[in-house]
Amino acid sequence: MIAVSHWHPIATIVALVTGGLPLSNIYKLRISTGSITAIDLDNDDVVFLNLSPLRVLRSLALVIAR
Repeated sequence: MIAVSHWHPIATIVALVTGGLPLSNIYKLRISTGSITAIDLDNDDVVFLNLSPLRVLRSLALVIAR
């Protein structure tokens, strides 16, 4: 499934699914604009991955910051 959303619902879902983060601490999650967040629930373990393609491209000097 793919969903597009703002950071707040994404952070809430991550906190609820992983169970390791109280909802009062979701503001500590770093979910950048244009990032890709993936949660793998297929195994017994929960795998959370957050990628920020723009941050990677900027670090490689391939995108010029505005």
